[in-house]
Formats: sequence, structure tokens, C-alpha cells
Amino acid sequence: MATSVADFNFALKMIALSFKARVRLVRNGDKYTYTTKYLGFNKSDTFKLGEEENITTTDGRKVKVVYTMDGNTLTEKQTGEKSLTWSEMASKPILYYINRSPPCRAVLMAAKYIGVELDLKIIDSRKGENRTPQFLKMNPQHTVPVLDDNGALILDSHAICSYLSEKYAKDDKLYPKDLVKRALVDARLHFDTGFLFARLRAFVEPIFYFGCTEISQERSDYFKMTLPIVEAFLENCQYVCGNDITLADFCFISTLSSVDRIIGIDAEKYPKTTDWMRRMSQLPDYENLNGEGASILQDAILAKIKENQEAAKSN
Repeated sequence: MATSVADFNFALKMIALSFKARVRLVRNGDKYTYTTKYLGFNKSDTFKLGEEENITTTDGRKVKVVYTMDGNTLTEKQTGEKSLTWSEMASKPILYYINRSPPCRAVLMAAKYIGVELDLKIIDSRKGENRTPQFLKMNPQHTVPVLDDNGALILDSHAICSYLSEKYAKDDKLYPKDLVKRALVDARLHFDTGFLFARLRAFVEPIFYFGCTEISQERSDYFKMTLPIVEAFLENCQYVCGNDITLADFCFISTLSSVDRIIGIDAEKYPKTTDWMRRMSQLPDYENLNGEGASILQDAILAKIKENQEAAKSN
């Protein structure tokens, strides 16, 4: 039988009609579970937002309650009673991701640099977990990453990175508030979307989805046409938007580190790019956040090529 956040109000009604407490809120599908501790009281309960729940309080009263949430405030409304609000929830933003995905790894690196801790949920696309009704309700594009920040759903790695920076970063260095500087970062992010990552997908996806038995030379050459541009971005600066690291660097390195493992980046032709990649690889926890995932992607491609070649021989 369910109990209620209102138990706290009943027990402490001589002190106040309502109060704030630290709440840990965890989402599982369309249900939420909260746990909290306040002045020695411990509580835990599971509920659905917006649906009427029948609960029994510690004094034996049977009441109906409805939970709603606005930003970081959980509100319990009892029939005929005042609403209770529970603020300052300590739940982590949930990131649905795949570790071999460059966009997902960009978010992991950005979050680490910003200092925000994420609740990581791996999605196994091979089992169709990105196409379940529950996932498609969050993201009809059935892509990762997806960020769920207490019910606020943010799609696309670049949008997630800028969101995390705006909300959680201590300063604006990664995503400047100055409009000219921000426009440069945005331009680089669009370059990653339209050129770097798009052309990486162009030579990887035929292997995973269309049975190709080798990496297309034509498509890999098409990707390499972007590298002189990246080299030019780094001509007179340490990072892709200047001499300070920005969100664009995390997005670029997640893509380019994958490309380097798969088709290689010529250090003699692109010394500034490879030097920048070396410096990015020295960031704290880089190997765990990005390097391992890039290697997993490389191994997955090689394994799929072998599988496709064997399938072609048997046909």
C-alpha cells in the first residue's frame, strides 16, 4: 500500500504546513520513484505524474493525491488539502547513449568538462531498444543521444552539449554568451553535422546496413576532402574556435578520432590537426570517455566487414 510525501507534513504540521526537502527522483519509463530524508524521516514511493493515486497516510487517512512536476519542483496535491512542494531535487540528468557513437561520446566529454554527473543508460540498437514505443515516445527519430533532465527531453548531441553548458557550466568559456564568439562555435557545430559526421556516416552505414564488404574508397576520399578545412581552422589557434577549448572541440574530436582509427589521418599532410588531436587526447578521462568508444566502433566495423564478406561468399 502506497504512502505519501504528505506523511512529512502531518508529522511536522506543528512546525509548518509545508517545507522543502532534498529529494532524489529517478525516472523509469512513465513512472517516477522518489526517495528523501528529512529530519530523520526516510521516504520512498513510486508514482505516475498527473495521475490520481490512492494513498494511506501514517495516521490512517485514505486520500487521493496527484503529483506534478515543473522544472526541479515536485508538487503533491491532496484532495481538499494544500499542495506540498518539494524543491532542489538531486536527480541526475539521464543520458541514453551508445558508447561507440561519436555524438554520444561528444556529450560525455562535454559533461565531464562541465562537471555535471549524468545517469548513463546504454541503448542496445542491435536489440531494437531505440525503436521501442517507450523510446520512440522520447525521440521519434530513434537516434541517440537523448538527454532527459527531469522530464525535459533534449535531442541531438550539439543541442545537448549547449544545453548542459548553459544550465550547468560555471562560466561561458565552452559556449560563449558573446554573440560573435557563439556564432563561431555554432558554425563549427554545423560543420560537424553537415560535413564531418555526415561523411563519416556515408562510408560506415553501407557496411552496417547494406552488406557492403569493404569501405568505399570513393566515400573515404570524400571524407578526406574535409581535412584541409579542419587544418585551416587550426592555422593560427590552439583549438577549432580559437585559443580556448569550446563545445566544438568535443564534437570534432569524437568524429575525427573515429575516422583516424578507421581510414587514418595523415600527420604529414595535416600536422596541426593531428597535434590538436594529441592535445585533446590528454584531457582528463579521455580514453574512457572517447578513446575506448572509438576503438569499439573500429572493431565493430571490421567485424561487420568480415561478416558481410562471409555472407557474400555463401550466396
